[in-house]
Amino acid sequence: MSRVCSVEECGRKHFGLGFCYGHYRRFKLYGAPEAGQRAWRGKPIEWLKQHIDHQSDDCLPWPFGQRDAGYGACTLDGQPMRASRAMCILAHGGAPKDKPEAAHSCGNRICVNPRHLRWSTPAENTSDKWQHGTMLLGEQVNNAKLTEGDVREIRRLSGRLTQKALAERFGVSQPAIHSVVSGKTWRHV
Repeated sequence: MSRVCSVEECGRKHFGLGFCYGHYRRFKLYGAPEAGQRAWRGKPIEWLKQHIDHQSDDCLPWPFGQRDAGYGACTLDGQPMRASRAMCILAHGGAPKDKPEAAHSCGNRICVNPRHLRWSTPAENTSDKWQHGTMLLGEQVNNAKLTEGDVREIRRLSGRLTQKALAERFGVSQPAIHSVVSGKTWRHV
């Protein structure tokens, strides 16, 4: 008799640690066999709608796929967006013009508890990120072209080479070099 995956209703052939290959891989990547799973079309929004009236004060983790710096991802009315934003729309209505960002009071990126979400200004949301210690800095930013080592080298060479020469050397724009040298960006280095 061949063994099958221990995840309820899976039924696929056992691969390792009691899981099929797919659940084994998710377990190794995310620490849970059903984390980061692909969702059938419409399933994520259906799940959010089922949890609009969530009453617990605990975080409500997004059970589907993540991207964009660890935030849950879904599509609402044909628009791809973060799951927390979709929950904020469903639970609290559309974003007011003066408060366009969905902000977490808990600081947990994968949380979609409607009690932890509110509309905020970009400045309020940034302040929350600093308070929670979740502000992405430097190399943590997905599209960062420089490393902390590059920044130290740019600052060391500043004054010896022109900003234009530094920009060419590091493959960024001259204004980016100016921001690094002046401390406008990469202040934490």
